[in-house]
Amino acid sequence: MITDSKRASVLLAVVALGLSLIFVLPKGLSHQPLGVVEMAAMPEYVGAWRGEDLEVTKKERDTLGEDTGFARKAYTTLGNFRGKKGEIPPSYTGVTLSVVLSGQDMNTSIHRAERCLPTQGWNIADKREVAINVPGRGSFTATRLYNTKLFKDDAGRAGTGRMLSYYWFVGHTETTGSHFERTFIDMKDRLLSGYNQRWAYITVTATVPTARDPSKQGEVDATVDEMLREFIVTFSPKAVKDTVKLK
Repeated sequence: MITDSKRASVLLAVVALGLSLIFVLPKGLSHQPLGVVEMAAMPEYVGAWRGEDLEVTKKERDTLGEDTGFARKAYTTLGNFRGKKGEIPPSYTGVTLSVVLSGQDMNTSIHRAERCLPTQGWNIADKREVAINVPGRGSFTATRLYNTKLFKDDAGRAGTGRMLSYYWFVGHTETTGSHFERTFIDMKDRLLSGYNQRWAYITVTATVPTARDPSKQGEVDATVDEMLREFIVTFSPKAVKDTVKLK
């Protein structure tokens, strides 16, 4: 019988082997065609949301590889969002979409949220993989992060900021919500097939309002969660090409 400790040891060995292979992967391989639409073609409208381009900072560009691509939009809607657990006002129905296209070097092109958020003062309070079902296409897995940050307002009163985000990776034919699975697929393609997928790292994020009644915070969280999933389901067919296989 395989114990939990043995499973952990095997997993660590696989990860260590994978990381060591990064240094011997072929460089300069040709890219497969993108699995998402071109950056300039990211949709202006996603359901009831209308998007406007956001600037990618020089610091962000300097952090990643020179051949990394970016697209970022802020989507807003005028009405309340009404979900199964409640509704949220227009001031909290905004969704930020970020798409990063990897370059030849996967080590410098994509820095997943678990690395970036803590440096910005966010605590990842909950992390899980969830299935997103897209009617008529199938389903894919995304990573869901529930993030919190302590702050003080102008009067010096302490409070908690909340943010919910989803991310996933889209290659030429495959998609995954796992950074480690994406890395494994990338190494396999380079070593066995002689090509490099140009992965799209997609993130959608929304601010979570603080409930006036603390006992209702779970309902507020669930409503923002439902809104983000609706956005993702509506966005995906507009941006992800049919070449990408969903389950």
